[in-house]
Amino acid sequence: MIVPVLVFAATIDITPNDDLWAALQGLVAGDELIVHAGTYKIPGFVHLTLAGTEAAPIVVRGAAGEVAVIEGIPEQNTLDVEGSWYTLRDLEIAGGSHGVRLGNSAHATLTNLHIHHTGDVGVSCNRPQNTYEALTIRGLHIHDTGMDGGTGEGMYLGCNGGECTMWDSVIEFNWVHDTTAGSQGDGIELKAGSYGSSIRHNVIHDVRYPGITIYGTKGMPGNIVEGNAVWNTMDNGIQTVGEVMVRNNLVANAAASGIAAKSSDGGIVEDLTIIHNTVVQAGDACLRGNEFPGGAAIIVANNGFYCDGGTAIKLAQ
Repeated sequence: MIVPVLVFAATIDITPNDDLWAALQGLVAGDELIVHAGTYKIPGFVHLTLAGTEAAPIVVRGAAGEVAVIEGIPEQNTLDVEGSWYTLRDLEIAGGSHGVRLGNSAHATLTNLHIHHTGDVGVSCNRPQNTYEALTIRGLHIHDTGMDGGTGEGMYLGCNGGECTMWDSVIEFNWVHDTTAGSQGDGIELKAGSYGSSIRHNVIHDVRYPGITIYGTKGMPGNIVEGNAVWNTMDNGIQTVGEVMVRNNLVANAAASGIAAKSSDGGIVEDLTIIHNTVVQAGDACLRGNEFPGGAAIIVANNGFYCDGGTAIKLAQ
């Protein structure tokens, strides 16, 4: 005889008089934790494992119509989370090193978070040897990153050399700006080996490095960069390697090139499609391509390049 295991989900209301961190660490599949208005300071290093399931996800959210602020300290990440089938939404996250740093995560959602004045990165998915599957990062407002001299990306997704990867994920409808205090400060960066993901309908401006930086997939299915608006970058507007489709984006006032494609981090420029984009003014060229290998599948078509006094397309070897 099989005895069923019953799981009773709970709704937990938290106020500043409660121990938020103990409540977070006690969540189980199906729980919903509602954080009410107030400021909640992290007590030091806190690592959370949120183990939801498809049938019983875990939700951590701010109370409707209230402002709940999670306040970090320079020595630690403000929210340090791993797990599966969990959602973080409707929270303000201020300070800390990384605003939100994810470890191994699958089917997780970050939505409607206001992340600002971090010492380093706004959101990171970059723990070596970790994996990031089917994440949704939607509707985040990220600004004033890198305030303590860190690299300061709005989002740092994946690892150098493919030491960790993100796949089958969606990064959409986010607003990232004012990352210039950091030493790098890309708006959204998707690292080498990450694949099958879409960066779409984001607004990115006033950043130090490119608004969107995306590397090769190491032979895995390609990524899509679509429908983004990028302006006032101190570098390229959108920078790619290969194995990506860049379409229907608007780029304006890039200090370097509007769209740039070059080999980087072991990837080469191949399987690259750049179509239906509009680029207005750039310090170098509307489109710059470096190190295009002979015979690579590269399509550039139906773009509007308006770079008065500059160069529309520059291909350099």
